[in-house]
Amino acid sequence: MTGSGPERPAHSLDVPVRPIRPPGGRDLRAWLAAVAALAVVGTAAGFAVVSRPARPEAAELPPATTVRPSRPSSPVPSPAASPRVERLPDIANVALPGAPSPVFFRRAGEDGHLLFWQPGETGLRPLWIINDGFADIAAAPLLGFLSPDKRSMFVRGFDSSTSGQPDRGRLTSLDGASWTTSRLGGTFGWTWSADSKSIVVSAGPATWLLVEFGDGTAREREIVVDPHLEPLRPRQPGLDAPRLTPAGFSADGRWIYGLKSRGDGTFLPAVRVGVMDVSIETVAAFPTDGPEAIVLSDDLLATLDPATSRSIDPRSLGFLPERPGHFDIHEADGSLAWSLDVDIVLSASWIGDGRLVISEASRYPNPTVTELLIVEPDGTRRAPIIKTGPVTGMSVASVFEGYALVGIVVEDPEETVLVCVVRLSDGGISAIPLSGAELAGLQLGGWLR
Repeated sequence: MTGSGPERPAHSLDVPVRPIRPPGGRDLRAWLAAVAALAVVGTAAGFAVVSRPARPEAAELPPATTVRPSRPSSPVPSPAASPRVERLPDIANVALPGAPSPVFFRRAGEDGHLLFWQPGETGLRPLWIINDGFADIAAAPLLGFLSPDKRSMFVRGFDSSTSGQPDRGRLTSLDGASWTTSRLGGTFGWTWSADSKSIVVSAGPATWLLVEFGDGTAREREIVVDPHLEPLRPRQPGLDAPRLTPAGFSADGRWIYGLKSRGDGTFLPAVRVGVMDVSIETVAAFPTDGPEAIVLSDDLLATLDPATSRSIDPRSLGFLPERPGHFDIHEADGSLAWSLDVDIVLSASWIGDGRLVISEASRYPNPTVTELLIVEPDGTRRAPIIKTGPVTGMSVASVFEGYALVGIVVEDPEETVLVCVVRLSDGGISAIPLSGAELAGLQLGGWLR
């Protein structure tokens, strides 16, 4: 198996993804993406919006007492309702010096075609092709996850959703290495090493498969992180059951860190596993400095802030939040860190330094205003970086090294997504509009330096 296509010089999704958040991400990210307004079935990773039922109306009030005028008055005609017009904001496609490029990929037969966009350039450009990247994987539903260097692809086919069998997974690399498994259980999680030579995939409630590859070969090792952990009934309907899932490698590649789900949609740091000797240690937090620091990914940032171990309460997210009007952040021990008064938060991601970037809508569906803004570690809201008029929705699809990938969607007169790269330090933005046809079959593949 070989790759073809040029070396880079310098969604229609069948299942939900995180998010854009699935960071890719674990079950939480898939759940967040499905519940948040912009997860879905029509455009690139978390950019599209599907039709959602309106929020339940308030309880019907008793009829008000009618006060009749003492004399007849001339009828006043009711003004005709103005038609709703959705418009994308006017954001230029300009160069952002030093910005990474968002990467996308699309299935073409059994091959994976990778594309990227460099802010300031017109359109998506081909990166390369990973031949046989989708071999032995059913047509749908599936998700693919690219390595940090974008030279390897892991694809998961959701056989369990159609046949009741365990899910299949396939790893394919440009250097010819390949690996296939049909042992993936219902838990959903993965993480790549920083050097793109290893991947860990969840195969059960607390069982991981570590795949190391190079020189055209791949080797699998099974790691049982907790032999006594079993799936438990979620405490809240629709949320994930408690389990251990891989969160990230250490910078030196010697450790794999794991998160434990509480069963209410939030996670906490739990373990680290030695890559060489499979030693298992409990951790209360993830290190963020030195060789043992956890490598940040957009998947991790969709789930947990590595700087503080705080997590987003998913019940305050989405088009129909369980806790409307409040956006809640929890400490590692589950206590409330702070709560923000909001309209509706459609999507959110940690930046990695204790701050959050969120997209907020005045209502959903049919928001009249949407905003992209940063929230400080103490819950202070900053001025909006982007503010729109009527649009279908806005999604924070990914965060990487101080940049955010944001999708703004309109569906009328035709589906269009404004793909934005936002520099979070100063609000610098570059954007490119892509039609639904251009995004058909596309998945988000992370970032490339």
